[in-house]
Amino acid sequence: MGKSVAILMTTYNGERYLSQQLDSIRSQTFTNWTLFIRDDGSKDKTIEVIQRYSKIDDRIRLVENPSKFHGAYYNFFNLIEYVKNNYQFDYYFFCDQDDIWKEHKLEIQLLRFSKDDMPEMVYSDMSTIDASNKLIDISINKIMGIELPNINNLYFIHAYIWGCTAGFNHALLEMVPSVDIDKDYLYIEKLSHDNYFAKFALEYGKVLFCPEQLVLYRRHGHNVTTSHHFKLSPLNVFRKAILGFNELALTHARVYNQTLYMLKKASGKNPLSDRLLEIQEVIKIGGLKGVRYFYQNRISRKQLVRTIGLYTIMLFGTYKKYIMKELL
Repeated sequence: MGKSVAILMTTYNGERYLSQQLDSIRSQTFTNWTLFIRDDGSKDKTIEVIQRYSKIDDRIRLVENPSKFHGAYYNFFNLIEYVKNNYQFDYYFFCDQDDIWKEHKLEIQLLRFSKDDMPEMVYSDMSTIDASNKLIDISINKIMGIELPNINNLYFIHAYIWGCTAGFNHALLEMVPSVDIDKDYLYIEKLSHDNYFAKFALEYGKVLFCPEQLVLYRRHGHNVTTSHHFKLSPLNVFRKAILGFNELALTHARVYNQTLYMLKKASGKNPLSDRLLEIQEVIKIGGLKGVRYFYQNRISRKQLVRTIGLYTIMLFGTYKKYIMKELL
């Protein structure tokens, strides 16, 4: 039997764009997939759209959501656990409700995986479109440099692996520690599922990049990642860094909190490697030790002014007041 794929999508008030995404999934050249959709209490006609599609295509399934925790990340982690506990597929792909997949997306990414017995994640470049499907940028990689330059960057910067482009194999799903939402709900509210999985893939397997633009990522005022500014002039970035220094420190702290949480979960399975212990120490201490680590490991952003901000926040330790003490 051929490869099997589970597509994991969460929805919330996605009526406006959902049909376009579902149509793009149904148009995939690779056809042996099952789409699991978990809604988070939509107030519009999202459920009606899902039910309509599930009637004409039995590969599309609506998953019940009895959780008391609501939000994009809670919903995704709950969906991951549901699929993990009830099904087994060869590969799993994250999916946003408002994007559009190129018809060869699954086919191309599946060919990129190398060894089925090694935990692997594959992600791709993407284009951006507006609310009317008008092309904004043909390649996010050219603008932001999302092809991971070195593995250490991901522990300090979340600008590379976008969940809407990412897929992973069963080996990675099995080795990533399950998230206890009832116990760890304070951490999970801001815990990016894609970067959580990516860090485990980096440490214990591989992360592979497809240079093709396989997703049309829709930028509008309601999606979770709209806050990412793809095109910022050096002057605007500098102004943002100066006027919003505390906000910048908070942004960095959120990334560091996610890294510390990943390290906490990883240490529950096996002793941390020396490399991970050093990363943990850098976040705890910061200052010159952190700057030295950044320099020695060539941790940087595509834009010089962003790199300066990264080093400045680490040097002065302004992120520390936002670090969750329970993770230290």
